[in-house]
Amino acid sequence: MLGAQGPSLSFCGLFLVLLALCSSESGHHPRRRFEYKLSFKGPKLALPGTGIPFWSHHGDAIPGLEEVRLVPSMKNRSGAVWSRVPVPFPAWEVEMQMKVTGPGRRGAQGMAMWYTRDRGLVSSVLEKLVSWDGIGIIFDSSAQDAQNSPAIRVLVSDRHSSQEQFGDRASQVLGSCHRDFRNRPYPFRARITYWGQRLRVSLSGGLTPRDPDEVCVDVGPLLLAPGGFFGVSAVTSILADDHDVLSFLTFSLNEPGPEATHQPFLEMEQLHLARQLEGLRARLALRSQEDSIPQPNPKSQEEGERLFDLEDTLGRQNQILQALQTLSRQLDQAERQWQQQLGSIGQARPEGSWGCSCPHDFRSPSLLPACGHP
Repeated sequence: MLGAQGPSLSFCGLFLVLLALCSSESGHHPRRRFEYKLSFKGPKLALPGTGIPFWSHHGDAIPGLEEVRLVPSMKNRSGAVWSRVPVPFPAWEVEMQMKVTGPGRRGAQGMAMWYTRDRGLVSSVLEKLVSWDGIGIIFDSSAQDAQNSPAIRVLVSDRHSSQEQFGDRASQVLGSCHRDFRNRPYPFRARITYWGQRLRVSLSGGLTPRDPDEVCVDVGPLLLAPGGFFGVSAVTSILADDHDVLSFLTFSLNEPGPEATHQPFLEMEQLHLARQLEGLRARLALRSQEDSIPQPNPKSQEEGERLFDLEDTLGRQNQILQALQTLSRQLDQAERQWQQQLGSIGQARPEGSWGCSCPHDFRSPSLLPACGHP
């Protein structure tokens, strides 16, 4: 897939390298085209229930609305995100915004951006480097090398090469520079450009929102074949930092031409349409699950509600009827007791006492004058 060529360049290879150098020195900039399937950016970076469109996350990575947290500030954690779509074009440029924050003066192992033949095969940042085929840009904040840390290193590996061929780890490093990217006030930016068989890594400091880019590594000639996958990973050990990726924007590079017209709104519009597409797919999947559940018949549901109301009404009327019957029995019993008391009082009344001596009910007002009342 790749190779870092030495002095044994063929005539054709040397001619291509010289041609690329001449074209770069002539001041012509390549034409950029935004590739939304190989990009992600907030807000609404990850859709609920679906993750990042056209990307997959692994390990302890947590996709959010504003950023992807590759690993939290916890010990012995690892996480990564990988593009599902391979890179079909031979030249490209990646712009990343990242944050690495932690409480201590020394950081964890750090994070890395990968371009490899196979996706998801890198289990950590600085281990098993001979098991993958591609390049890695390592943002190393490991405390193991306090004198040369933090640092940015560009590494190359070939799966067909053995440890004896590569020797120690330093023989795999194509270039490096020292930049302190931990606990910056603003996210720091990294621009990785592969054009004309050269790889250039430029960085911003993160001290202000508009820090200029400074070239960190510029190496070549380097052969990177199309068809690889992009990935970003991070690892913590005993020391732990939060490793966040706020944006990952990919552009394909082509020779400039008169037909190239730059449309500023096209990039974000494509990313917005990709999010809408993934959202519609998630809704269709949820709707298909709902359709598989049998829905109740509206007519039978309405009849059931009417039957329930009728039973409720009959129950209430039955309670009222029982209460009225109980009250009627109580009234009849009270009336009988009262009549018995009146009869006993009339028999025991002495002669010459005032009152009604008529055997009539005093409840009839028309009978009162006949009983001697005024």
